[in-house]
Amino acid sequence: MKGRKKIALLLMGILILAGCEEKIRSEKREEKIDIENIGGTDFTQLEIKNSLYFKKGKKEPFTGNALEKYKSGKVRVVREFVSGKINGKITTYYETGEIAEITYYENSIPVGESVLFQKITRKYENGAIKEQVYYHTNGYIGSKTPMLPDWRAHGVQEHYWWTGESQLQSKIPHKEGKRHGLAEYYKQDGTLERTENYIDGQLQK
Repeated sequence: MKGRKKIALLLMGILILAGCEEKIRSEKREEKIDIENIGGTDFTQLEIKNSLYFKKGKKEPFTGNALEKYKSGKVRVVREFVSGKINGKITTYYETGEIAEITYYENSIPVGESVLFQKITRKYENGAIKEQVYYHTNGYIGSKTPMLPDWRAHGVQEHYWWTGESQLQSKIPHKEGKRHGLAEYYKQDGTLERTENYIDGQLQK
Protein backbone atom coordinates (compact mmCIF):
# COMPACT_ATOMS: atom_id res chain seq x y z
CA MET A 1 0.00 0.00 0.00
CA LYS A 2 2.81 2.39 0.94
CA GLY A 3 4.59 1.49 -2.29
CA ARG A 4 1.54 2.47 -4.32
CA LYS A 5 1.31 5.83 -2.53
CA LYS A 6 4.98 6.54 -3.29
CA ILE A 7 4.46 5.72 -6.96
CA ALA A 8 1.36 7.94 -7.11
CA LEU A 9 3.22 10.84 -5.47
CA LEU A 10 6.14 10.36 -7.84
CA LEU A 11 3.84 10.47 -10.88
CA MET A 12 2.13 13.60 -9.58
CA GLY A 13 5.50 15.27 -9.14
CA ILE A 14 6.53 14.41 -12.71
CA LEU A 15 3.27 15.82 -14.10
CA ILE A 16 3.67 19.05 -12.12
CA LEU A 17 7.26 19.49 -13.32
CA ALA A 18 6.24 18.78 -16.92
CA GLY A 19 3.50 21.40 -16.67
CA CYS A 20 5.94 23.96 -15.29
CA GLU A 21 8.42 23.21 -18.07
CA GLU A 22 5.75 23.66 -20.75
CA LYS A 23 4.70 26.98 -19.21
CA ILE A 24 8.31 28.21 -19.17
CA ARG A 25 8.78 27.25 -22.82
CA SER A 26 5.57 29.05 -23.77
CA GLU A 27 6.57 32.18 -21.85
CA LYS A 28 9.97 32.20 -23.54
CA ARG A 29 8.37 31.97 -26.99
CA GLU A 30 5.94 34.80 -26.25
CA GLU A 31 8.54 37.04 -24.65
CA LYS A 32 9.35 40.20 -26.60
CA ILE A 33 12.77 41.80 -26.62
CA ASP A 34 13.13 45.45 -25.66
CA ILE A 35 14.68 46.33 -29.00
CA GLU A 36 14.62 50.04 -28.17
CA ASN A 37 17.50 49.49 -25.75
CA ILE A 38 19.75 47.31 -27.91
CA GLY A 39 23.01 49.16 -28.33
CA GLY A 40 25.44 48.91 -31.22
CA THR A 41 26.96 50.44 -34.32
CA ASP A 42 25.04 51.05 -37.53
CA PHE A 43 26.00 48.24 -39.92
CA THR A 44 26.46 50.77 -42.74
CA GLN A 45 29.37 52.26 -40.73
CA LEU A 46 31.38 49.06 -41.23
CA GLU A 47 33.62 48.20 -44.16
CA ILE A 48 35.44 45.02 -45.20
CA LYS A 49 39.20 44.80 -45.59
CA ASN A 50 40.93 41.47 -46.19
CA SER A 51 37.82 39.55 -45.08
CA LEU A 52 37.62 41.50 -41.79
CA TYR A 53 35.10 44.14 -40.73
CA PHE A 54 36.36 47.53 -39.57
CA LYS A 55 34.48 50.56 -38.40
CA LYS A 56 35.13 53.28 -40.96
CA GLY A 57 38.18 55.33 -40.00
CA LYS A 58 39.43 52.76 -37.44
CA LYS A 59 42.55 50.62 -37.69
CA GLU A 60 41.48 47.82 -35.36
CA PRO A 61 39.02 45.10 -36.51
CA PHE A 62 35.53 45.75 -35.19
CA THR A 63 34.24 44.16 -31.99
CA GLY A 64 30.69 44.72 -30.79
CA ASN A 65 27.13 44.69 -32.10
CA ALA A 66 26.26 45.97 -35.58
CA LEU A 67 22.62 46.96 -36.15
CA GLU A 68 20.26 47.22 -39.09
CA LYS A 69 16.95 49.03 -38.57
CA TYR A 70 13.49 49.36 -40.03
CA LYS A 71 12.38 52.70 -41.44
CA SER A 72 10.61 53.23 -38.11
CA GLY A 73 13.99 53.19 -36.37
CA LYS A 74 13.37 49.89 -34.59
CA VAL A 75 16.11 47.28 -34.70
CA ARG A 76 15.73 44.63 -37.41
CA VAL A 77 19.05 42.74 -37.28
CA VAL A 78 21.80 42.44 -34.67
CA ARG A 79 25.16 40.98 -35.70
CA GLU A 80 27.74 40.10 -33.05
CA PHE A 81 31.37 40.75 -34.03
CA VAL A 82 34.65 39.78 -32.37
CA SER A 83 37.96 40.90 -33.91
CA GLY A 84 36.44 41.76 -37.26
CA LYS A 85 34.45 38.58 -37.78
CA ILE A 86 30.92 37.51 -36.92
CA ASN A 87 31.32 35.47 -33.75
CA GLY A 88 28.25 34.70 -31.72
CA LYS A 89 24.95 35.08 -33.51
CA ILE A 90 22.90 37.07 -35.95
CA THR A 91 19.44 37.78 -34.56
CA THR A 92 16.62 39.07 -36.74
CA TYR A 93 13.57 40.74 -35.16
CA TYR A 94 10.08 41.47 -36.33
CA GLU A 95 9.16 45.13 -35.96
CA THR A 96 7.10 44.19 -32.89
CA GLY A 97 10.26 43.09 -31.08
CA GLU A 98 9.64 39.36 -31.42
CA ILE A 99 12.56 37.23 -32.58
CA ALA A 100 12.23 36.03 -36.19
CA GLU A 101 15.47 34.10 -36.64
CA ILE A 102 18.69 33.24 -34.81
CA THR A 103 21.79 31.92 -36.61
CA TYR A 104 25.06 31.14 -34.84
CA TYR A 105 28.44 31.97 -36.32
CA GLU A 106 32.13 31.22 -35.80
CA ASN A 107 34.62 33.34 -37.72
CA SER A 108 31.84 34.58 -40.05
CA ILE A 109 30.77 31.02 -40.92
CA PRO A 110 27.31 29.75 -39.85
CA VAL A 111 27.47 26.76 -37.49
CA GLY A 112 24.94 24.46 -35.87
CA GLU A 113 21.28 25.09 -36.55
CA SER A 114 19.31 28.23 -37.36
CA VAL A 115 16.20 28.77 -35.27
CA LEU A 116 13.23 30.26 -37.15
CA PHE A 117 10.12 31.75 -35.58
CA GLN A 118 7.59 32.02 -38.39
CA LYS A 119 5.05 34.79 -37.92
CA ILE A 120 1.52 34.97 -39.27
CA THR A 121 -1.05 37.58 -38.27
CA ARG A 122 -4.78 37.52 -38.94
CA LYS A 123 -7.29 40.35 -39.04
CA TYR A 124 -10.90 39.76 -38.06
CA GLU A 125 -14.08 41.74 -38.63
CA ASN A 126 -17.29 40.98 -36.74
CA GLY A 127 -15.74 37.73 -35.56
CA ALA A 128 -14.83 36.48 -39.06
CA ILE A 129 -11.42 36.24 -40.70
CA LYS A 130 -10.75 39.21 -43.00
CA GLU A 131 -7.07 39.02 -43.94
CA GLN A 132 -4.03 36.87 -43.27
CA VAL A 133 -0.51 38.32 -43.36
CA TYR A 134 2.60 36.17 -43.64
CA TYR A 135 6.05 37.52 -42.68
CA HIS A 136 9.50 36.65 -43.98
CA THR A 137 11.90 35.70 -41.20
CA ASN A 138 13.87 38.87 -41.91
CA GLY A 139 10.89 40.73 -40.47
CA TYR A 140 9.36 42.11 -43.65
CA ILE A 141 5.87 41.22 -44.85
CA GLY A 142 5.86 38.31 -47.29
CA SER A 143 2.24 38.26 -48.38
CA LYS A 144 -1.23 39.61 -47.70
CA THR A 145 -4.29 37.52 -48.45
CA PRO A 146 -7.87 38.86 -48.20
CA MET A 147 -10.18 36.07 -47.05
CA LEU A 148 -13.82 35.08 -46.83
CA PRO A 149 -15.29 34.05 -43.45
CA ASP A 150 -14.85 30.39 -44.49
CA TRP A 151 -11.06 31.05 -44.89
CA ARG A 152 -11.01 30.96 -48.69
CA ALA A 153 -8.88 33.57 -50.46
CA HIS A 154 -11.06 36.26 -52.02
CA GLY A 155 -9.62 39.42 -53.54
CA VAL A 156 -6.12 40.36 -54.66
CA GLN A 157 -3.38 38.42 -52.89
CA GLU A 158 -0.11 40.36 -52.79
CA HIS A 159 3.36 38.82 -52.43
CA TYR A 160 6.46 40.86 -51.57
CA TRP A 161 10.16 40.27 -52.10
CA TRP A 162 12.09 39.58 -48.90
CA THR A 163 13.85 42.95 -49.29
CA GLY A 164 10.83 44.92 -48.14
CA GLU A 165 7.07 45.49 -48.33
CA SER A 166 7.46 48.19 -50.95
CA GLN A 167 8.91 45.66 -53.42
CA LEU A 168 5.92 43.87 -54.87
CA GLN A 169 6.56 40.36 -56.23
CA SER A 170 3.11 39.48 -57.48
CA LYS A 171 -0.58 40.40 -57.44
CA ILE A 172 -2.88 37.43 -57.85
CA PRO A 173 -6.68 37.94 -57.86
CA HIS A 174 -8.80 35.26 -56.19
CA LYS A 175 -12.49 34.52 -56.24
CA GLU A 176 -13.93 32.20 -53.61
CA GLY A 177 -10.64 30.38 -53.12
CA LYS A 178 -9.60 30.12 -56.76
CA ARG A 179 -7.37 32.27 -58.93
CA HIS A 180 -9.59 34.41 -61.10
CA GLY A 181 -8.48 37.35 -63.21
CA LEU A 182 -5.19 38.80 -64.43
CA ALA A 183 -2.20 37.91 -62.23
CA GLU A 184 0.88 40.13 -62.41
CA TYR A 185 4.45 39.11 -61.54
CA TYR A 186 7.26 41.60 -60.93
CA LYS A 187 11.06 41.52 -60.88
CA GLN A 188 12.96 42.83 -57.87
CA ASP A 189 13.64 46.09 -59.67
CA GLY A 190 9.87 46.68 -59.86
CA THR A 191 9.41 46.07 -63.57
CA LEU A 192 6.63 43.78 -64.78
CA GLU A 193 7.96 40.33 -65.68
CA ARG A 194 4.85 38.55 -66.96
CA THR A 195 1.09 38.23 -66.60
CA GLU A 196 -1.18 35.22 -66.37
CA ASN A 197 -4.93 35.13 -66.88
CA TYR A 198 -7.06 32.79 -64.79
CA ILE A 199 -10.71 31.87 -64.96
CA ASP A 200 -12.19 29.87 -62.09
CA GLY A 201 -8.73 28.57 -61.12
CA GLN A 202 -7.69 27.55 -64.64
CA LEU A 203 -4.76 29.21 -66.42
CA GLN A 204 -5.84 30.52 -69.80
CA LYS A 205 -3.55 30.07 -72.80
